[in-house]
Amino acid sequence: MCERLGAGEFSFERQGRRWVWSPEASALHGLAFERGELSVDAWAALLAPAQREAALQLLEHALCGTELSAWRGELGSSGRVLEWLCEPSSNGLRGVVRDVTAVTLAEQRLAATRRQVGRYQTMFMLSASLQALIDEEGRFALVTPQWNVALGWGAEEMVGHRLTAFLDPGDAARVDRLLAEGVGEGALQVTVCFAARGDRRRWLALTLTAAADQEGVLYAVAQDVTEERSAREEALAASRAKSRFLAVMSHEVRTPLNGLLGMTKLVLETALTAEQRENLEAAHDSAQNLLSIVNDVLDISKIEAGKLTVETIAFELKVVRRAALRGHAERASAAGLGLELVVEPGVPEHVEGDPLRVGQVLSNLVGNAVKFTPRGQVTVTVRCGEGGLLVFSVRDSGVGVQPERREAIFEAFTQSDGSTTRRYGGTGLGLTISRELVTLMGGTLSMRPAQPHGSVFEFEARLPPAARSAAPTCAPSAVALGPGVTATVLVAEDNPINARLTSQLLRKLGLEVRLVVDGQAALEAFCAGGIEAILMDVQMPRLDGLEATRRIRALEHPGGRRIPIIALTANAMSEDEAACREAGMDEFVTKPLDAHRLTHVLRKLLGRGDRAA
Repeated sequence: MCERLGAGEFSFERQGRRWVWSPEASALHGLAFERGELSVDAWAALLAPAQREAALQLLEHALCGTELSAWRGELGSSGRVLEWLCEPSSNGLRGVVRDVTAVTLAEQRLAATRRQVGRYQTMFMLSASLQALIDEEGRFALVTPQWNVALGWGAEEMVGHRLTAFLDPGDAARVDRLLAEGVGEGALQVTVCFAARGDRRRWLALTLTAAADQEGVLYAVAQDVTEERSAREEALAASRAKSRFLAVMSHEVRTPLNGLLGMTKLVLETALTAEQRENLEAAHDSAQNLLSIVNDVLDISKIEAGKLTVETIAFELKVVRRAALRGHAERASAAGLGLELVVEPGVPEHVEGDPLRVGQVLSNLVGNAVKFTPRGQVTVTVRCGEGGLLVFSVRDSGVGVQPERREAIFEAFTQSDGSTTRRYGGTGLGLTISRELVTLMGGTLSMRPAQPHGSVFEFEARLPPAARSAAPTCAPSAVALGPGVTATVLVAEDNPINARLTSQLLRKLGLEVRLVVDGQAALEAFCAGGIEAILMDVQMPRLDGLEATRRIRALEHPGGRRIPIIALTANAMSEDEAACREAGMDEFVTKPLDAHRLTHVLRKLLGRGDRAA
């Protein structure tokens, strides 16, 4: 709908102070990339110099408001005029942008002739657009016939009545405040809801300017934006429905996957025949592949919503790169491939960045190289680049990529050719997600052919050196909680398979376990005492995990011990984690359970001792 109306969607992230644009919005701004991301200053630089300060002020005003906002600005490079229509969202703003150059030019032409409006009333009355004169008391003094077409009210029904009498109450109060502040020498732009005949509502984008040579009189030009607003609301509703579907899908798929992966892992640690072990490993690998597909779908949805983020913490780079290679070493060995890691001099061991996302990108590239290399060698090189960037390159001697497909492979659900999915599997999302992650880490991901055959995938990431005293990244090996760490952990989980799996993992760590099946029982167990930590499922009958956590926090004594509560959930969206932390949970662990991640979290929380609430 937005494309048909010549508009594009955007969002503005308050915390990151940046715009995220759809391809249509990027094109309207004269930018070539498909999905635009731009800082506030970079966006302001696109505007005509004389308008930058005012545009930034309007942006801040919109961020502080609670209503629909709109403002216009001229692009300095092309002279085109864009209008941004937005409303507040949970993390900033969201809305649509459209080209209003023609409308603006028409308004400018009308403004140039407003001195003659009084003398050429006949011409004014013949206008085919929504125009009006508003007197010093805010009443309609003159309206064009087009108002009757748009709203169904005749001139005799509007003239002499206040503008705000035709607005919804909320908009009327807002316009009254704006008029009281005065229009000044500029233009006041506001989108408001007008009452139309027949109990209808029409949304009009209203521009008010001071009429020349007529003290206190305003000249109004309006544009009906009802269809554009409806299109935007439909798009936002579709986006919300999609997010809800993905959240439900994540929970419903991850919950049985947790049991499948966990239980097969536990059985694999027991004595088995060779045939049993081979069959179980095949089942475990299949489940792991399904989990990778679910994670890819969730990541690509975050990209589309502009919610994919990276964190900055200190970590050991060697742990991440070794883990990325170790995950594919067995497959490479089985295929007779060489898998080599080369770290050039000067590469720091302790850096600051997102170890999970660095490892995700590197693992994806290594996995692709091993997958598409039937024989030969895969070499991973890490070196220092320019401008403080670290460069990771993955070179293979595989099938390569045809020249005409080298950019297409970075598109979602796209692989090198139509037979790739049938032969090698995969969703075609890995490189799309990797390129986005690399961009968020301040670098680029590119591909070039290797000689005499194969490919080289290379990415840069801004990973500045960190102090050597930084806490090491948890290595992916089974570890106990440590000497002297014993505790009784309450597990609130309504799924019996997942409850059994979680209990066995905790008992292997030397912990005592109590099981309950809902939030109400968890609350009662907390009140009974004798527990040092709680693993709380989020979706449970009677009382969910979020509400149970809120009630537990309310019962804790200020200054007393605060019991660690760990969210245990199949919901993996960023808003799910935010909801858990807002409810008072200390950590967030997703299903399927990663034993190493759970161990790391428990060690951190149980090793703190008593903490003030």
